[in-house]
Amino acid sequence: MSDSKVRPDVRSEPEEPGDYALVFSVPPLCLHDHEPDSRVITRIDVEIVCDVDPQSGFVSDTIPVGSALAYRIDGDECSERGWSLWDACDAFEQETTDYCEVLFGRKNWWTPEVEAMCPDVWSANLLILSEVRIDPAHRGKRLGLRAARVLMDLFPVPGGLVACLPRPMRKPERATPGMLVKDDEGTKSAIRALTQYWGRMGFQPLGETGYCVLDPALRAPRLNDL
Repeated sequence: MSDSKVRPDVRSEPEEPGDYALVFSVPPLCLHDHEPDSRVITRIDVEIVCDVDPQSGFVSDTIPVGSALAYRIDGDECSERGWSLWDACDAFEQETTDYCEVLFGRKNWWTPEVEAMCPDVWSANLLILSEVRIDPAHRGKRLGLRAARVLMDLFPVPGGLVACLPRPMRKPERATPGMLVKDDEGTKSAIRALTQYWGRMGFQPLGETGYCVLDPALRAPRLNDL
């Protein structure tokens, strides 16, 4: 599954005049490979732009509308090499460690909770949608969902899952080990709204963990259906 080649841009054509033609740009050097786990985990930084003027509907100069960050984890490759998935995630970034703890624990396979929710999963491949940011001026056109769908098409996880953690963009400071951090009511309300938003694509909450998972082979809508 791992591949360091830069993929071509992907377009989502506008449905009506004034809508956006979404162009998902994966520029050179955006795929950051970390040795020795470069074939197991890939960090993906992308820019989201459109090339239709939202006011007139005519093609104009490229308009930046946001950005996205994702991680692709090849759990099958990790097992084939006899590596610990936990060690690979822990050596990469804190966020990959957090996802691994919730979805895999300390083994190279999904936790019983994940298997119960997604019984048809047959590989340990994972795509983490860490961040999909759309500038306020361009919200309300489903660009976040459409961008997530393009990410899933560009970086597929055969037999695996896609996961996200719906939270407001400003993340709280990391808690001291052993201490619980309680969200205020505003944050809780935002989390509920974001969970419902990602639920439109088929993401389901994983118990009380705060994380959501999706089996793209079963639930993810097509790009033009979003």
